Amino acid sequence: MIKTLDYEIKNRDGELFGTWSEYIYSTIKAVNDRYAKQIVLFLSREREKECTRTEISDHLEGQLSDSELEEKLNALEYGDLITQGSSNFRYRGIPDDILDLIFRDLYEEEIHHKRPDITAELTAKIDSALKKENQFEV
Repeated sequence: MIKTLDYEIKNRDGELFGTWSEYIYSTIKAVNDRYAKQIVLFLSREREKECTRTEISDHLEGQLSDSELEEKLNALEYGDLITQGSSNFRYRGIPDDILDLIFRDLYEEEIHHKRPDITAELTAKIDSALKKENQFEV
């Protein structure tokens, strides 16, 4: 199962990769710069946590004006690469695990200068899920 998911996420011929990468490329192209990629990667680190526009701006070291940042956030939300939080001032990362892994496989090295270890992440998630499932079987 891990080998199949790893292939589908990282291989350009994989069906999952093909579908999600087309979706990602079209949204990133619409936003058209590296700050959008940085925003998505920042929010995807802790996807359940809501971050304020101020926290996102601080992460970008104030490189965007408030209106530029809001415009990018709105475009990323419209493209379903991030989600609106509990107010118009708060945002969360990609809600889909597969989409998150494909996005990070495409852009994490470009932004953070390190390749994510997708295989290790998949193995850890599956191991954790199996252990959790087995705890309840008696």
